[in-house]
Amino acid sequence: MKIYLHRNGKNYGPYSLSVIRDFFKSGKCQENELVCCDGKNWIKLRELPGLAESPSITESKEVRAKMPESEARPKPAKRKTLLLGATSFLCVLAVVSAFLFPGEENEEQVHSEDASQGSASPGAGAKGKDFETQDAADSIDAFIHTHLEGENLKPNPEIRDEQFVRRIYLAIIGRIPTVEEATLFLQSGSADKHSSLIDELLANDAGYVAHHYQFWADLLRIPTRIDYTLYYREWIKEQIRENLPYDELVRQLVGG
Repeated sequence: MKIYLHRNGKNYGPYSLSVIRDFFKSGKCQENELVCCDGKNWIKLRELPGLAESPSITESKEVRAKMPESEARPKPAKRKTLLLGATSFLCVLAVVSAFLFPGEENEEQVHSEDASQGSASPGAGAKGKDFETQDAADSIDAFIHTHLEGENLKPNPEIRDEQFVRRIYLAIIGRIPTVEEATLFLQSGSADKHSSLIDELLANDAGYVAHHYQFWADLLRIPTRIDYTLYYREWIKEQIRENLPYDELVRQLVGG
């Protein structure tokens, strides 16, 4: 059982039941303090299941009266383990990014080439007015066709609009389209209805950001029921919303 202790507006833990018993026995915890053992509900310490095996409340008060106030605060020992785990993960990200992304010299060369060609930076892709989506699509197609030719493979035939609308909804906002949404797309006679639908879904903040946040939440093991991760979660969502390039996001995560 993982137990969290709430004190002075902050959550400490997780602790095991035996550690909580030791805190209670030594007087570091009071019977009226709030604890959470199921990840949902906060209860008073005296109502914690399994605490009955610990010494009586009267005895704990006598021990606590002899202790200095500074020693009566719980020490979240297992936080060190969590901190070490998070540090190890960030170190792995740093090593991976060192292999995946070019160094500063290469970056300067890439940026200078982009500037000479008048292209927008990747980070401004979703919102930059000068960004040409067709140029990006052509580059991706050329990359794929080159590798297909190298493997003596032929590209698959174009999918039907019925397949496209289903796949694009799943890929961008994580759900299939409603009947009304699918019908509206299929009955459209616009020549650029495919790119228009993509732009529309990317602008769907509740769908696009929430769907892609789940990937990062799983990757970074972000808990959703702990109060102190709220600003961290919102920061990740904001980077997705601003279309921050992957390499820059990794640098900011590693750099803190």
